[in-house]
Formats: sequence, structure tokens, C-alpha cells
Amino acid sequence: MGAATTPISIPASLALLSMAGLAAGGVALWYSTGACPPFYEPVCSYISRSGGFVLTRRRLLMLGGGLAVALIAAYLWRRQPEEATCSPPISYGRDECPVCKMVIDYEPSSAAMFVEEFGRRRWYFFDDLGCAAVWYKVVKSRGGRVLAVCARDRVDGRWIDLRNAVVLITDEFTSMNTGFLAARPENVDRYRRGDVRWGPRPGRLVKTTTGACLLERFKYGETWSVPPGWDEGC
Repeated sequence: MGAATTPISIPASLALLSMAGLAAGGVALWYSTGACPPFYEPVCSYISRSGGFVLTRRRLLMLGGGLAVALIAAYLWRRQPEEATCSPPISYGRDECPVCKMVIDYEPSSAAMFVEEFGRRRWYFFDDLGCAAVWYKVVKSRGGRVLAVCARDRVDGRWIDLRNAVVLITDEFTSMNTGFLAARPENVDRYRRGDVRWGPRPGRLVKTTTGACLLERFKYGETWSVPPGWDEGC
């Protein structure tokens, strides 16, 4: 399985711009020709009963202001962070990783990614953070947008945003033997002390890096190995 898909409706910003454009275009057509477009007939009838429509300087400014507000609202909507919370609908023991093709059944090293590509939004699920890093670059290479990258906090099991997390490079077992695990910054020392309340006994923390470094730089070596020095420069 490995991916849950959801059709994309027309973006709100595009719908807003379209409505604003139709409104401005209809008024301009009526004003310039005196002919009311068919889909504006109720509006035209109302204005005619009210004594007609005169495009005064004030009304022109109001029309322009309304269009500007619509454009600003559309821009601000597009600037909002999307899918800020991580709550992936993963099914352990059923979903398959798109990178290594293994069934995902080990929670501590699992991850999920919500993307927008090919006209759809979908979740992808991974059995190892290394696989998530590989797929992140696949999505980017084919013009998709990554809306969320989620991983389990190794200390308490909560889903967290990998892009804002610390990646723990450990000698602990993970599904692809990378040793990559995630934790919120405030939980790194807890892992180092062995104060882990979720999952099996923690391993040894070798070093840390950022989630952004993992996603941008990591790729498997031969036979799914972790190349030495892959994180240099992070």
C-alpha cells in the first residue's frame, strides 16, 4: 500500500481570484457597453430598480479596494503553513515503504510524508528515516511539494515534524540499520541518559544532526549501507 491519496479541490486562492476577476470583469463590461451579462441579471435588475449605476470616482475606488483585499487574502492564504500537525494515518503491518518496499512494522524508526504532486495530495509511509530522506528528494525532483515530514520522537513516541527535530545517529536497531532516530531538541539529553519511556531500551548516541540535513543530504550507499561522512558540512 504505502500511500493514502486525497483529490485536490480548486485551491481557495484560485477560487478567490476567479470570483474577484469575474466581479470586476462583469462591472467593467456593463459600464462600457450597457449590456448586462446573463449571469449578472439579478444584480443588474437590483441596481436598475435603485436608480441605475453610475461609476463614480468613489465607487471605482471601492471596486479597486475590494479587488485588492481579495488579492491580499489570496496571497496570505497561500503563505499559511499547510498541514502543520503530524497525524499520519499509517497502518503498521500493512503499509509498504515506497523506497525499500518493506512492510512497515517497527514504530521507533517509522516516518511519514504528506506531499502534493500530480494533482493530488497524499501520504507516504516509511520504515526508516533513511528511506524518508531518499523519498524527500524524489518528490522534489519531480516538482512536488512536501507539506509535512513526520517521525516518532524516540523518547515519548509522539509524532513530530522531522524538519524541526534533532536526528539521533545511534547504534540502535532500525528497520534499515541506519541507526537514525528522531527527537525534539529538549529530549536529546533524555535519550543520552537512557530516560526513554517508549519502545525498546535505547542504544548509544554517537552524534546528532538536523532533520533538514538528513532530508537534503542522505542517500543510501551500496547494499543499503550508510555512507561514511554523509553528514559532513551540516
